Amino acid sequence: MRFRVIILTTHRWVSLAAVAFWLLQAATGVFAVFHWEIDDATLAGAHRATDLDAIERRFSSFEVSSIWTTAGAPDRYDVKVAASSPDGDRVLRIDGVGNILRSRRDGERFAGGGFTDTLIELHHELLAGDTGKAIVGTSGLLLFSNLLLGISAAWPRAGQWRRALLPSRTGTRMAWLYSWHRALGLWAAIPALLLVSAGVMMAFEETTEKLLRVAPIEAPAHPPSGPARVGMTEAVRIAQARYPGAVLSGIGFPSSEKAAWKIT
Repeated sequence: MRFRVIILTTHRWVSLAAVAFWLLQAATGVFAVFHWEIDDATLAGAHRATDLDAIERRFSSFEVSSIWTTAGAPDRYDVKVAASSPDGDRVLRIDGVGNILRSRRDGERFAGGGFTDTLIELHHELLAGDTGKAIVGTSGLLLFSNLLLGISAAWPRAGQWRRALLPSRTGTRMAWLYSWHRALGLWAAIPALLLVSAGVMMAFEETTEKLLRVAPIEAPAHPPSGPARVGMTEAVRIAQARYPGAVLSGIGFPSSEKAAWKIT
C-alpha cells in the first residue's frame, strides 16, 4: 500500500508540474497534423493540373534549391529560391503550371503563411533549434515514464478488471471523476505509449538512427564537372520510370557541391 501511495503521489505531481507544456505540445501537434490543409485553405487560386515542363520553363532563371508539394491541395508546390534569384531568398507557392500564388521571405514567422511553419517549429523544437528539440524529447521521456506510473497506479487487482475498465455511474463526484480517469487511462495506455515513444524518437532523430544503424540515403558528394545534362523534368521522369505508380512529393536540385537530383 505504501508503494502504491508513492506511485500515485509521484504521478499526480509530475502531471501537475508539466501539464502546461504537454498541453502546448498536444495543441501544436494537432495543428501539425492538419497544417498542410489549413495553409492551402487560406490561399485562393484556381486548380491547375501539374505540368513539369511549364514549371521548369517558368523557373529557368531562378536559382532553385528545392520544390515540394504542399500536401494540402492537389497540384500545388512550394519553391525555395536563393538570394541570387530574381525574387531573392524566398519561398514561393505555385500552382501546377508555375503561376506564383504567394511569395514570402524565407524564415518569415507570420506573414505569407509563415505562421504555419512557426507553429510546426514550436512543436518540434520550441523555436530554439537543437536545444529546444532536446527539451521536447526530454519532456517526452518524462511523459512516457509518467504514463507508466499512471498504468501502474491504475492496474486493477485480480478479478477487478471489469470495474476498472467501465467507469462508475454512482458515488460521489470525486469518485466518479476518478473512475473515468482510471478507465480512460487504461483504455488509452498502449496508443499513448506508442505515440509518445514515436515522438521521442523523432526528437532524438540522430540518436535513433545510430541505434537502428540506418543506412544513409544521400548521394556521394561530387561537384559538377560541366554543364547540366539532365533537367528537372527529365530527372523526375527517370525516377518515375524506376518506380512506376509512385507519386512525386519533392525535388532537390543539384548544387555546387553535389551534382545530383534528389527525387522524393
